[in-house]
Amino acid sequence: MLSAAERQKAGLLKKAAQESRKRLGKNDQSRFGRFLDAYYANVPPQDIGESDPVALFQLSHGHWKLGAARAKGKPLIRVFNPDPRKDGWKSERTIIEIINDDMPFLVDSIAATIAALGLSIDRLVHPVIPVERDSKGKLEAIPDGDPDDAFWESMIYIEAARVDAKTRRQLQETLKTTLGDV
Repeated sequence: MLSAAERQKAGLLKKAAQESRKRLGKNDQSRFGRFLDAYYANVPPQDIGESDPVALFQLSHGHWKLGAARAKGKPLIRVFNPDPRKDGWKSERTIIEIINDDMPFLVDSIAATIAALGLSIDRLVHPVIPVERDSKGKLEAIPDGDPDDAFWESMIYIEAARVDAKTRRQLQETLKTTLGDV
């Protein structure tokens, strides 16, 4: 039996899925729906309990778009201040999206890099998702369950205090160096 918090999470994710159906074409929505489920599967209910379903869609959809194509061994990093005209949403925080091969010490290394720049992490979501990509790195599918033969990628979403463009560029370059060393 689900707890009240788990029921609330399920309801929020159902509404986020409804938002995806409104915004995405049928083919994209079908693939994105599996991604959405995998993205939030292990997020504790209390971490998203007060979230807006549209924000949950936007957060995960940003990561989905970032990871549309990625070569193994090549991290993708996006550091930005969301703009409603460009991103379709806004935040008072700076957002850091990272997609990388899953490996030990990844989050610790990223957190240390962020702290070394004098920033603290206000929110962190770190799903590890099985993916199937074609030979050019295009995302083909999100397999169901925990397939043994899948390639696993870390999808790291971080919110930190809002910073200016110069600091965002510095953070992106420093994270790129860090991920090259992990």
